[in-house]
Amino acid sequence: MAINFKPLRKPEHLILNDREFQAQRETRQAASEMLLRQPKAPRFEGLGPNKSILDTFARDASFLSMRNFGEYVCGLIKTKIVSDEHGRIADILLTVPPHSDSEGNVVDPSDERHLRTLIRLMKSADSNRHFTMLCSPNQVAQVRRWFTDLQLDDKNSISISTFKYTVWAQDAYVAVTDDAGRSILCEGVHFPRRDDATIADDVAAQTSISALQSYLYFQGGNVLEVGDYVLIGKDYIQANLGRAHLETEDKILAAFKKVFGKNIISLGRSEPIQEDHRKYLGGGHYQPIFHIDMYVTPTGKIGKDGKPVVFVASPKLGRQAVGEKSKPTDYDIYFDEAADQLSGVADVRRLPILPSFIRFRSKDGADGRYYFLSYNNAIVENYGRSSNVYLPTFSQDVDTYRKDRNVTHYEGEAAKRQALDRAAKAAWEKLQFTVYQMDGLEDLAIGWGCVHCITKTVARETPVA
Repeated sequence: MAINFKPLRKPEHLILNDREFQAQRETRQAASEMLLRQPKAPRFEGLGPNKSILDTFARDASFLSMRNFGEYVCGLIKTKIVSDEHGRIADILLTVPPHSDSEGNVVDPSDERHLRTLIRLMKSADSNRHFTMLCSPNQVAQVRRWFTDLQLDDKNSISISTFKYTVWAQDAYVAVTDDAGRSILCEGVHFPRRDDATIADDVAAQTSISALQSYLYFQGGNVLEVGDYVLIGKDYIQANLGRAHLETEDKILAAFKKVFGKNIISLGRSEPIQEDHRKYLGGGHYQPIFHIDMYVTPTGKIGKDGKPVVFVASPKLGRQAVGEKSKPTDYDIYFDEAADQLSGVADVRRLPILPSFIRFRSKDGADGRYYFLSYNNAIVENYGRSSNVYLPTFSQDVDTYRKDRNVTHYEGEAAKRQALDRAAKAAWEKLQFTVYQMDGLEDLAIGWGCVHCITKTVARETPVA
């Protein structure tokens, strides 16, 4: 199997040096001060126009009347985030990026392996699910064969797109429901990666899912629902600061609460991480990794003092699992800070995460990447007596990486990766989860993601009380 490195996700505001970052902070502060001196602006509720309104009318005029459309904009119709932990996953969105290669593949072989594995595992846990797929027209026949091979019925939906979107289905929106329980992909005001900003629109035009535009800036991987709260990584709280109606952090949190329907916790430190530390971490300024779903996981379980159990990543535990000493560049302190911050509202448990590094030959010469093998980036569901987690593994492709001529430095060892996989599995089993282990996902990890990042849970059923 050839190695296909997924594109790194580096929003511009997360790769600035300290001088550029400080200039940006000063600009936001100046904008806030100017806006606060202006007369009060009209009412603002955090939602913008429904971009798919015409498609919605064409499909089902009863879904949204013009009056209801205005109520969405004004916040009179309430929206609420789809849970990250409670309920059976009833509908999940997967994106199949356009692809072509010299061997005639219309789907990237590693994407196909990952998506087929996930569909198979989720079907084995509960066959009564719906898979919403987005793919290119020339991929439809192949995606249909996946369903046939896995003995899935024809109730699953396949939408098509002509845009160049990625496999990272998690990020360009957050799934919410309205007060009638209808599914909506709520998009942020701007999404900079390839054509991913088109995904919700194409899906909304061809399915019963709707798309709703928000005035707020956010990305799905940096938003998590935990019990009575929604966690938002502080980097994206700060990215909104200084915009009209968002002159203070309190205003930003209030606007997010309107959209997601729960109190908001801004997860991150008060001062930015040092620039010379950030190159070893995951691209964040106020948080160690640029998306919190890489190091925080709600479990849906209740622990001490009735608090929800939340897993927070620990590089120290990752090193222990593989029999290595901690390295100064692991920077456990930033993950420990996240654990301490959450301890007020959650029963925090720790989960191994392993910092790693790879260097490979590229068109421009040698290219190196620091990345994390994360078991936090998982899919969780709790319903009835079932508790399932779809968990990454990283031991499958070690030999492939070691033998690849383009890889000049690689830290993986099969025995250590297997020990790491076992330690993560045991931690979830200790919470009485049935663990469904994915295929090897190191190619996703090198792209700063994992299994949660390539999915978007659109709907859940029978939430746990």
